[in-house]
Amino acid sequence: MVDWPRGEVLEVRRGGAEVLEVMLADAATLGLSGGFVARADDGATGVLALAAGAPIGALIQDDDGT
Repeated sequence: MVDWPRGEVLEVRRGGAEVLEVMLADAATLGLSGGFVARADDGATGVLALAAGAPIGALIQDDDGT
């Protein structure tokens, strides 16, 4: 289990893959580091870890908590 430290929320958007693409492009342009959290309508949650705007890892938690 991994606990991510709570950080500053920079932006909240709703949408599909297009929104993810734009937000990741913005993160790369700004060189952001931290966790990018995505939540699906079915309850699944994913965290994409960024270092200087580049993805370095990902975690997903489905509805049974794994």
